[in-house]
Amino acid sequence: MKPLVIINGTHGTMSEESKRILHGVQIRLQTCWGRLITERVAVGLILLITALTGTLLVLLTAEMRLWLPTPWRGALFWVWIGTGIALLSWFVVRPWMTGWLGRTRYKTIAHSVTRNQPDLQSKLVSLLELCNGESSVAPRSLVDSAVKALNSEVSNLPLIEKVNWRQPIAWSRYAAIPLGLIAVLTLAAPQGFRDASIRLFSPGTTFERPAPFALAVTPGNIEVTRGDSLTIIVTASGETLPEIVTIELGVPGESSIRSQSIRPDASGRFLHQEHNLRLPLRYRAVAGPVRSPWYDVTVIDRPILRDLQITLRPPAYTGLPAEQLPPGTGNITALQGTAANIRVRSSDPDVTAWLSMDNTNQDLVLEDMAGAFTLHEETTYRIILQSPSGVQNLDPITYSITPLIDQYPSVELISPAPQTNMDFSLLVPLDIRVRDDFGFSRLTLSWRLSDSRFGDTMETFEEIILSLPGTSEIQFLWDLGMTTGLDIVPGDVISYFVTVWDNDGYNGSKKSVSATQLLRLPSIAERYEALESTQDETESGLESLMEEAEDVREQFEELRDELREKQDADWDDQQSLESLRQAQEELQNRVDELANNMEQAAEQMEDHNLVSDELLNLFQELQNVTEEISSPELAEALEQLQEALTEFDPALMQESLEKIEFNEEMFRERIERTLELFKNFQVQQQLEETERRAEDLQEVQDNLAEQTAEDTATETPEELAEEQMQAAEEMSALEAKMEEIAERMRELQRAPVQQMEQLNEQTQAQELPEGMRENAQQMQAGQMQQANQGQQQMSQSMQQLQSDLQNVQTGMQGQQMQVNMAALRLILSNVLRLSNDQEDLRRNIADATRDSPLLRDFAREQSVLAIGGTVVADSIQSLGRTLPQLSRAVQEFAGNALMSMETSIEMLTESNKLAAESSAAEAMTNLNNLALLLSDLLDQLMDASSSSSGGAMSMEQMIQQLQEMAMQQDQLNQALEEFFGQSPGERMSADMQERLRQLAGQQEAMRRQLTELAKERDLASQLAGDLERIAEQMAESIQELQTGQVNRPTRQRQQQILTRLLDASRSLQERGEEERREGRRAIEIERVNPGELQNNLTQDELRRALMDALESGYTKDYQALIQRYFELLRAQ
Repeated sequence: MKPLVIINGTHGTMSEESKRILHGVQIRLQTCWGRLITERVAVGLILLITALTGTLLVLLTAEMRLWLPTPWRGALFWVWIGTGIALLSWFVVRPWMTGWLGRTRYKTIAHSVTRNQPDLQSKLVSLLELCNGESSVAPRSLVDSAVKALNSEVSNLPLIEKVNWRQPIAWSRYAAIPLGLIAVLTLAAPQGFRDASIRLFSPGTTFERPAPFALAVTPGNIEVTRGDSLTIIVTASGETLPEIVTIELGVPGESSIRSQSIRPDASGRFLHQEHNLRLPLRYRAVAGPVRSPWYDVTVIDRPILRDLQITLRPPAYTGLPAEQLPPGTGNITALQGTAANIRVRSSDPDVTAWLSMDNTNQDLVLEDMAGAFTLHEETTYRIILQSPSGVQNLDPITYSITPLIDQYPSVELISPAPQTNMDFSLLVPLDIRVRDDFGFSRLTLSWRLSDSRFGDTMETFEEIILSLPGTSEIQFLWDLGMTTGLDIVPGDVISYFVTVWDNDGYNGSKKSVSATQLLRLPSIAERYEALESTQDETESGLESLMEEAEDVREQFEELRDELREKQDADWDDQQSLESLRQAQEELQNRVDELANNMEQAAEQMEDHNLVSDELLNLFQELQNVTEEISSPELAEALEQLQEALTEFDPALMQESLEKIEFNEEMFRERIERTLELFKNFQVQQQLEETERRAEDLQEVQDNLAEQTAEDTATETPEELAEEQMQAAEEMSALEAKMEEIAERMRELQRAPVQQMEQLNEQTQAQELPEGMRENAQQMQAGQMQQANQGQQQMSQSMQQLQSDLQNVQTGMQGQQMQVNMAALRLILSNVLRLSNDQEDLRRNIADATRDSPLLRDFAREQSVLAIGGTVVADSIQSLGRTLPQLSRAVQEFAGNALMSMETSIEMLTESNKLAAESSAAEAMTNLNNLALLLSDLLDQLMDASSSSSGGAMSMEQMIQQLQEMAMQQDQLNQALEEFFGQSPGERMSADMQERLRQLAGQQEAMRRQLTELAKERDLASQLAGDLERIAEQMAESIQELQTGQVNRPTRQRQQQILTRLLDASRSLQERGEEERREGRRAIEIERVNPGELQNNLTQDELRRALMDALESGYTKDYQALIQRYFELLRAQ
């Protein structure tokens, strides 16, 4: 601050030095004055604060405790404000104004600042007075000297110029008391202090007295998604809590309010929920006088997944097309490496979409709501949609990703079996089954020689590349001779397996290997030994089955006798019948097992080519016979007997017993027939086996002879000797087998036992095994020339043995065939005769009246025919033991015909004409069907006989066949006689039409037989042409018979056919006699002369006599005379 200089007269005369001194003193005084005023103002401010805070503390405490009324609170507030202003004016403004106004009153300032320093005060005042000219009127120089002297004294005296804050600090202690109390109050009751301060400093505002509690509402203002729920939580705090809180709710912009009163839960909170919010909402909580603010609930829309479309693109190597999953399907199950293209659509087009993958931290963002990923591992994902406001779709569905692994390929050798014997063709058909999901890239067959009787084996496998399969089943014909380059001999074993690689383009090709299997080349002897084992098992099974069937028969007879002695059946009988039925079922199961064994034997024979085609066909016929052993009729009869015992029906019981007895007998007979046929087949098969084994031994001897004749043999003498010793062992086994065949022949009828025994004696006399052993010893000793000679002799002996065995087999088969054909012709002739007689009897029964006394005569005639039917049935049964082609149907027709005859006898005895006629017609039908079957069977045997002889038929066979055909034609013509008596235009009955069709069938069978005979190359061309013309005439007759147009030309043509057949037979016989004349030793032949000719014989009786004569064994010439004689008799 600049000093205010007062210039009067004295000053004007003061020197500059005095003026400078005066100015310095003034500056020091003003500084001290400012310090003094500052201290006074600071003390005043402290006093003001102390007063104001103290009174404020009192007012706030009163407001907090008393909640002062508004007028009182307003008055106190303004009093406090006024007091504060007054105190401010007195303690702050007044000292400051005083200081400001007195800043130039230096004497006054000097008195004030030196109040406690009298010496300083007097000197300072005197200095000021001298400067102002108030104390002296002395001259200027004296005054200046005085001033300088005083100034020197004053300047050395202490003059406080700095502010002393001790007094303000001392007073501030009093101000800290109310301030500290306010701070304590604020910390102790912050809310109350705050509320009291608000009320105190709002003097004109009326405040309600607060309730004893407060309400805290959550969540307050909030945004929720449309359709979501809102939970409002109200928490009360205070001394006294409310028991009920009311939630008031309303829609913004609407005045209507709805209230919901709620009570606290166990935790003391008040909960209220609003479900499925669709519109904006405002709410507040009310409890007594306490009301919370209104809170707003804003409803926003959450993005929704409207559509999901996934397209799967499998890896290229699979060749599979792209697959589009059904809309909305998010679960993905596809091959590993498949590309999944995904496209989504949301309710909000502005949303952001991504796939949240659970197996990775990176999400797949769907640009333009589409994206793609590749299936690698199993995981899950969710589709996240987020609106621009940050709202996401609620609870997104978790979809699964299941990658399918490209499975390993599989390879399996279906056939042959794991250990299989191959034949000498070295051709092995392999059935390979390969499987894979999508394809193959490579297929190989690996093999090695793992065992050998003579050569070295292979340590490693060789590989054959096979063509890639187009299907899962592969048939590969493995030619081991070409593909392996080995000289495979019996005893060698080939190990092999198949390897397949798939075409997996994602993980790389995978391979699978089949099980290692073995192929062995067995010897002929080993093959036949395996077959013989199977056959022995079958034979023993048949024999045991026969014994068990006999036990069942005895059990049945015992039950039958008991039932016939009793009036009623009891529980024991029921149990016996049940036991019988179970035993029969067990027999049936045994039959099935036998059929399986025979099937196995057939496979062995066919797979290894162990028998000829003729024998294989014969065995197949034998299989059919085995299958026909089963008797479902017997099972039905047992069930019928069970029913009869349950219902106590004596008539049904008797009928059932008869059926059981009949079918049981047939069952046993079929077993016996099968066993005998099987033994017959075994002999023929073993004959063929010995022939082939002899052929194999001949080849061995030829090979050994070649080896011993060469100087550079491929095998050592020791190896050749070992092979020769093995051949000797096989020869010994062959001789034992021939002995076994002879033993088996003794059990058969019409077997060439003597011829076989002679062959065995001749073979054993040659001592072939000993000779072979001697050859082996010679080879070991190095005597190759002697060994070679012996081996050549052995080869010739083996060749002769083959020829002898073949002659035995051919003779046995041919003899059996001729016997069977002759027996079949005889049976067919008898059947045709019975059929004619049965037809006549049926017609006579039909013409008789219901009560005619002739019915009893007809019963006797039917009894005679039944005896003939029994003879036919027995003959068929006997023939079936040697002829496997004789089917079960033949026996059934014969049995049914016999049963119908017996029924007809019973009905005729009871004078039941209609039933007797029906039974007689049924018997005739069965006989006709039987004749057709026998005729077809005869054709089959003749064809087989022709083919077995190379297509050439002997002269005797052709003559015999023509004679038999002439007999059959004569019988056919006799049967047609009744139709030639019909009046023109007369309608035939149904029975007559059926009879014509049967006769047409017989004529057709004869035509086919004649056509085959005409093809024989040994026939003269003229005779062959005659036979062809006869066949043409037969065709014309067949057509007329089938249409029912029989007339006089038909009759004449039929007679011409018979005449030409007889002429052809005579012509062929004369030709044979001319070509072959043989001398015979005279022998005495005893002939029985025929009795006296009876003139009253009918043509039918004459025809029967002729057939008997032709079948009785007369010479060919005499048979021709008999036929001529028969023709003359007919012409009379």
